[in-house]
Amino acid sequence: MSKPVFGIDYGSKLTGNTVIAIFNEGHIFFMDVDKGVDADRFILNAADHFKPSHAFIDAPLSLPGVYSKNRQFQDYHFRQA
Repeated sequence: MSKPVFGIDYGSKLTGNTVIAIFNEGHIFFMDVDKGVDADRFILNAADHFKPSHAFIDAPLSLPGVYSKNRQFQDYHFRQA
């Protein structure tokens, strides 16, 4: 029996935008975190449970403007590459 492989689309820690795609024995299924739940803990719990052989992480190249000190930005999802 082969070990699963994770593909992780990491959103902001508490926004509920993090998703794990799990490829296992020829099938793909998805797990998503609920808004307000710690995405880091969600990923660690899933990894502890499934014990993947590999994890591939899609992380942003830049942060959305809302994380800057400029109050005009309100979008948590815009990222510029």
